[in-house]
Amino acid sequence: VIVRAIDDDVYNQLNKILYKCPGMDLPRRKHRIYPRGEVCCHLLGHLSGVTREDIRNDPNLKDELRRYRLNDEVGRSGIEALCEQALRGTRGRIDRVSGHDDPTNVVDAQPGRDVVLTIDAQLQAEIQDKFAEPRVTYPDAEHKEITEHHKDLHGAAVVIDIATGEVRALVSAPGYDLNKFDSLYSQLSVDDLNTPLLNRATQAAHEPGSTVKPIIGLGAWTDGLINRDFTVECTGFLVLNNVKYGYGRCWTARVSKNINFSHHPFPIPHPTGFLTFTDALERSCNVFFETVANSLGLERIDYWFDQFGLGRKTGIGIEESAGRLPHIDKIPHNLLNRTAWNAGIGQGAVAATPLQMANEVATIARNGIWVRPRLLTNEAAVRNPSASPLPDRIDLHLNPAAVAAAREGMYRVANSPAGTGNGMRSFPVKICAKTGSAQASILTIPVRDANGKPELDDDGAPVVKVVEPDQYPWYHSVGDEHHLAHAWYIGFAPADNPTIAFAVMVEYGGAGGRVAGSVAFDVLEALRQHGYLPSTNAGSIKHEP
Repeated sequence: VIVRAIDDDVYNQLNKILYKCPGMDLPRRKHRIYPRGEVCCHLLGHLSGVTREDIRNDPNLKDELRRYRLNDEVGRSGIEALCEQALRGTRGRIDRVSGHDDPTNVVDAQPGRDVVLTIDAQLQAEIQDKFAEPRVTYPDAEHKEITEHHKDLHGAAVVIDIATGEVRALVSAPGYDLNKFDSLYSQLSVDDLNTPLLNRATQAAHEPGSTVKPIIGLGAWTDGLINRDFTVECTGFLVLNNVKYGYGRCWTARVSKNINFSHHPFPIPHPTGFLTFTDALERSCNVFFETVANSLGLERIDYWFDQFGLGRKTGIGIEESAGRLPHIDKIPHNLLNRTAWNAGIGQGAVAATPLQMANEVATIARNGIWVRPRLLTNEAAVRNPSASPLPDRIDLHLNPAAVAAAREGMYRVANSPAGTGNGMRSFPVKICAKTGSAQASILTIPVRDANGKPELDDDGAPVVKVVEPDQYPWYHSVGDEHHLAHAWYIGFAPADNPTIAFAVMVEYGGAGGRVAGSVAFDVLEALRQHGYLPSTNAGSIKHEP
């Protein structure tokens, strides 16, 4: 095969000159067409021609009608790879005796099996559009409404059905048109600025910031280190054993620019200054969770992160990053405490994907039952037999009172005046949420030569160039100090009888409650319009402010 999937015009032109080209043939064959273009491009994956290795490792090598031949195509990524053996059909065969026209035996070709995804394609398309030019609205210091427009945001959104673990949307932006994958690949593969081939929903592992704080509190409570009466006074600085540390300041100290404040003044003053687990979630107090992380210690932090699925692949079946955990045996002894404090607020040696964070909050919504996320409704029949999925369900045996406190704190995040994600207060359905603004490094990309190959320095290391903030609409800094941060907003809805869990991550989005929260608002509205959430919050339990 020289050229595949030519269009009708090319076919007609070649057919007219076929008599002039001995050896050329124009056989008809089937090929993939993607009517939705970019929608689900990372999820569906792509095909490519078989290689010698494919033929050598073919599980159907002894089956003449199913084994690979040189001009065949094989699934290379995504669902195409995961379900290769199910999607692959069986050739037909006609046996004839030499000198006779009539066949002696006919074996009909058989198509592959259908693969049915859990994804709602229309919902996926609508959420993907929200990253193109989402609305970002927030109040300024004088409580006046400000609207920003960030075009072509880079990020991801994941929506999970809480009861089943089925994934309803797995969005990564930016994407590409699957119909043009082969022709555009040479450009897509060297687009280091936008990395459109990266599935950010499953492969982009970033520091999750404050979105891990529920895990820290739930783990410490279940371990017996804190309870409903445990409080920490936040005066802006980490204080342990009466020692005040310059490291580990609460975000409120940075916002206030006042080194002598008390009682957690933002977004509104706390009445006593002594924060419970629920209060600390509501206000996302760094000092509280650094203090609790110090009591937990790095080994137990690792344990609880692992229990919630961080630091390991979810087993969803397509390409994904395991993320990163601050394993105690890899940290110098003199840095163990500081690493624990950092991990307690989702910074430093911890990284997670949007899929992992959506599954974290789904686990909380199930009161501590971890469920492996799924992409296929008929998984048992069509999944690649070589895959070795994790158990489908794991009971984490969380303390029920701790779960109730966490859910109340997450309710306040989205619905109370002191909540860091309270832009959701106007949403018709009450939700539970957690925001995160994770410090991010300045962006660097490799320098490439005229042929697209990375340039190397004298030591053989790749040469990189720094991309200055605010050069692109999606890559911007915030605050007077030009702070760079990835924005997160995770949660579940409805608050009291949750059916849907979600996670939104916006690369270099800055404040989680503002930018990621704006996208999350639109995601929830799309879920409501598609019937995954009720039209209103009628009949829900009232929560205390």
